[in-house]
Amino acid sequence: MVVEEKLYHIKACPSRCQTCEILPSYQKAFCFFKICSIAIFTLIFFSSASETSAFQPYSHTDPDYAASIHHLKLLVLAELNLLPSIYSVVNEEVLCESNVSIKSYLEDFTLSNLKPIKPKISLEQFASLLNTSYIHQDNFADDVVKHPFKSYRTIRRFVRFIERLPEITKNEDLMKAWNYTKKLYKFPKESDLNASMESIIRLRQIYRFSIHDILEGNLDTETGSGLSIVQMVEIADHSLSLQLLSHAIDLYYGVITICSESSLRDFSDCSILDFTGIALKLDDAIKEHDDLLTGWNQWNVEEHNLTPPDSSPHIFDDILERVTSAKFLNRKPLQIDHRLDELLSNNKELSKHNKDMIISPFLYEKLCRGEQVHDNGVTSSLKCYYSYNTHPTYTIGPLKFEVHSENPQIIQVYDIISDAEINLLQREVKDELRQSRTTSNEVDVGTTSRYRTSANAWIEDTADSKFTFLNERISRITGFNTTGYYSSEILQIAAYSPGNHYTPHSDAIFEDDMLKILPETEFQRGDRMMTFMLYLSHVEKGGGTGFPTLRTVIQPVKGSGVMWFNLNSDGTINYNVLHGGCPVLYGTKWIANKWIRSNDQMFIKRCPKKRGQDNWKI
Repeated sequence: MVVEEKLYHIKACPSRCQTCEILPSYQKAFCFFKICSIAIFTLIFFSSASETSAFQPYSHTDPDYAASIHHLKLLVLAELNLLPSIYSVVNEEVLCESNVSIKSYLEDFTLSNLKPIKPKISLEQFASLLNTSYIHQDNFADDVVKHPFKSYRTIRRFVRFIERLPEITKNEDLMKAWNYTKKLYKFPKESDLNASMESIIRLRQIYRFSIHDILEGNLDTETGSGLSIVQMVEIADHSLSLQLLSHAIDLYYGVITICSESSLRDFSDCSILDFTGIALKLDDAIKEHDDLLTGWNQWNVEEHNLTPPDSSPHIFDDILERVTSAKFLNRKPLQIDHRLDELLSNNKELSKHNKDMIISPFLYEKLCRGEQVHDNGVTSSLKCYYSYNTHPTYTIGPLKFEVHSENPQIIQVYDIISDAEINLLQREVKDELRQSRTTSNEVDVGTTSRYRTSANAWIEDTADSKFTFLNERISRITGFNTTGYYSSEILQIAAYSPGNHYTPHSDAIFEDDMLKILPETEFQRGDRMMTFMLYLSHVEKGGGTGFPTLRTVIQPVKGSGVMWFNLNSDGTINYNVLHGGCPVLYGTKWIANKWIRSNDQMFIKRCPKKRGQDNWKI
């Protein structure tokens, strides 16, 4: 008996598949058919992977507090344990330099974490209630971890103050608490603080919030927890060191303007700034900017090896030498992508692939911001539908599919993993999360990169693993063999803190440069034919998955999965599915990746007789 799939065409933006009309009930014969069909077994290849349930191939590395959600949460809890002892020192010691440092620390903690709390609570009340049921420390830590400014200020307090406590005070009780905490946790380093500042710079680059948004903590939603003037200067200094000139100039100029306009707001830390030094750095940055802009006027694709330095607005649209306040504040960053359009259209020698690779970072940023870059005609043809043909299991309780792209096909499938199963996955890896790495000459270890900032771990999901159920479920949904070593890779769990992202990339690994360093076993498995990505959390703001070449972005929906083919049907890499993880603006993001390898699927998805035939369909 063949049952037709029922389609639901969506005009404009496709709605979530949960809103589709409920299918009519079926007769009991389907139940018998379903039970009998599940008894079909497939051959499982011998797996040479580790038998441990969860492992991390580079677990020797230190925690990365700007990337690891779990370790940053532990850091917040460590600070809460120290806070009562630090607060007590202010009341016990006479006014001196150490006391001023401690008061400055407590003021920063209050403005960062207690100011937004409603109803209002004083620091004294908070410190006395920490060990009672009134203050839920886990909830408090979760709130800090999902906020980019609170996370940065927490790491900064450890690096600038808590690490130096033995130099600041000799209070016996506080030193006991500090030594105990130091044994339990590795305190963050200057590199962690720099990475946290880079997350804020990246968020401002992508989402373009203003100077006043930074001060007030407006992250597309009012949070009430911003940054101080001094912290903005620190971030400007770091921007300058990274040659992110437009960020540095904007922040320096914003600080000078705000502190000079007393009617705007009273900022107490303006009085401790060296405005002469800031003005000199601003002048130097403007001079460097103008020199760079002059060079950009002669910029061309060939001289810069096909790509500009970065997609970020490093420079403004004209010379800043004689900048005035009104003129500067209305000035916009140079729109490099417009210039690229002109240059690329006039260059007949570049292939479409090279042009897509050059322009994709700019489209990716627009997608992340929510700008409409998709053709309405394409969007109106997309659809949601119920599917029960992938496996007899889904004859009753069919899968909910949403099509985000027809060719190549990108499909989001809903309600395929429960909250309990997600919690099990997260608990399994939380202690193993380390900064994500990209493949290098040392394939098993890889290297860290500013283009991929997240934390990940790996879970064995075949053979005797307690996560075999997930591997089998993905096999039923996709129709591919995923249970053997040669069939698919073990499950990767990735967690994104605020500001974490992954720039556009291909999941395929059989690219020219990579072919020279891949071990023989990788060739035996074949390339990454398909990606199946699970969303293990919702994200309050940001964190979508952008496909710039296809001009579409997929928003995280907890419990759903997204699948697409990385290869064309003739085995070549499909660069139309270049994709990137948009920075998380507010919240945290958890995903799981299952990469299905090609060689073990040769009798499931056959190659076409002729090259250039249509792409595979799910």
